[in-house]
Amino acid sequence: MHDVTVSQWGLMASVFHGHDTTKAVAAHMDIDPGAVSRLVDRLAAKGLVRREPDPASRRTVRLVLTDQGQVLVPELAELADRNDLHYFGSLDAGQRRQLERWIRCLVGEAHPTAPPDNS
Repeated sequence: MHDVTVSQWGLMASVFHGHDTTKAVAAHMDIDPGAVSRLVDRLAAKGLVRREPDPASRRTVRLVLTDQGQVLVPELAELADRNDLHYFGSLDAGQRRQLERWIRCLVGEAHPTAPPDNS
């Protein structure tokens, strides 16, 4: 519908909430800065994000939502909220917390921070 992937939406929301450098977005989204750059390239091609030089530092590039991007973020947030309600609305607060714990456990197991101990 809006031709924006979940990852692209995540980047747009991150910029919308003040994370305005590749490094800041990468830290906020917990992804590689190279992946952020590729997402920005795709969003820039769609006219939703642009890079601007930082007047305070020649070495820093700021990520900025275009006017179209600024308008789209709240629309996508509403769609995300409706999807959450559709898929998870039947769960009570305790069930939602449990599901979140399970997902965090699964993601943590899929992306361990230390190599497994095979001794």
